[in-house]
Amino acid sequence: MAEPVAKPQGAEPKAAAEPPAMLLDFPYATDWDLVALFRKGSEAILPAPSCFLHSALEVRESTLRGRCVVAKEFCASGSLVLADAPLLVAPTYAQLLEDAWDRSADPAFRQTLLGFSGDEGDDKAKADAEAVDGAISKELVGRLLSRNFMEVESPPVDGQLTLEISPSSASKDEEQGDELLITAFGLWPLASLVNHASRPNATRFFVGHQVCYRLLEELQVGEEMVVNYLNPRLSHASRTGILAERHAIIAKEETQTDENDAPEDLISKVAGLREEADEHLQHDRLEEAMKCLSQATNLVDECGVGDPVFTDAFVAFSKVAGCMGGGEKFKLEGLAMALEFLTAREPYSLLSCAVSSQLLTAALEGGLPSEELEDVERLAREHHAKVYGQEFPGFFEAMNPALALQLAARQPPAETPSASASGAQKKRPAEEQLLPDEGKKARDA
Repeated sequence: MAEPVAKPQGAEPKAAAEPPAMLLDFPYATDWDLVALFRKGSEAILPAPSCFLHSALEVRESTLRGRCVVAKEFCASGSLVLADAPLLVAPTYAQLLEDAWDRSADPAFRQTLLGFSGDEGDDKAKADAEAVDGAISKELVGRLLSRNFMEVESPPVDGQLTLEISPSSASKDEEQGDELLITAFGLWPLASLVNHASRPNATRFFVGHQVCYRLLEELQVGEEMVVNYLNPRLSHASRTGILAERHAIIAKEETQTDENDAPEDLISKVAGLREEADEHLQHDRLEEAMKCLSQATNLVDECGVGDPVFTDAFVAFSKVAGCMGGGEKFKLEGLAMALEFLTAREPYSLLSCAVSSQLLTAALEGGLPSEELEDVERLAREHHAKVYGQEFPGFFEAMNPALALQLAARQPPAETPSASASGAQKKRPAEEQLLPDEGKKARDA
């Protein structure tokens, strides 16, 4: 698998003559109530048919990237374009491997499993397994899982989602439970056909164990839908390592740095200062921790590179500021900066929903004037609408029950932004108000 591009050069992808065995192409079930399903948590199950691919999209075969999902007709931004139920799900990766190996003796399961993409040298092994009934090696099963498994990310509730980089985002060998609230590991046949890009035009979210994809940008005829496989806050070195090891992606687009990649020495310095701050916090030395985090965020400001890897430094700055007397302004500033850095490559994601909710909570607690508070609320609702959509009213309230009660007690809820809302790359009004030019000087003080 290689890094996809929207309009590949060379041979154009063609519609696959024989759709993969796992592909179930159903019309979207309009009676799905994703809000009700969301409230059921991990027990949520989509009603049949539980696999959906938008009628404007199709699976094609590309000589450059293998199978991919491409627009055969124009498809609007904000469209829910794919939903898929898992073929197999388990609480840990190790258990997923054992379960897949055990079930590979079943002909129907084996046929679907062999339809997943593997390494270049796996074609003969897959052909042999298809020719000899029941003969499939555990090593081949492991390679197919390694290239195609996904982690079920639990959605944030009232913005509460720990924002440390997840160990399982770096290694599939980690057990269940980590800082990104990974609740399960699994295989999703239809979703596995969507390729990776660091600057995606679609985002994904989970409802229980069902995965859903939504467009962040419109797709013209012939353009490919791509999502980010990785945590958006990973450094360039971490991204390239994980993509090569887990997904066999070594494309130039991923091995080269871009305008949002900060120098590794700066990343190391900021990480060191955060470690010092953590040490101070363990001994209740708030002022010393604040000095370390102020130094770290000032170094980031001076660099002038909007690398999402620095998101956590601003989140940490905000948390410590909130624990200090009179730190409400700096808490808001830290979260606003965290959101700006987080969305530098991927404008909307599950993580941006979490941080925008945290920002709104801080604005409520900090007594922000009504007009500015309304801007922050619109911003938070915009992030949730871009990821979870507007065809299911109540998703914001379902994900933010305590926050919704606070808002209802204060004022009528702000209008959910339309699909034609301002582009994600433009600085939003709330960010303009919460990011004063004197922010660095204030942190120095």
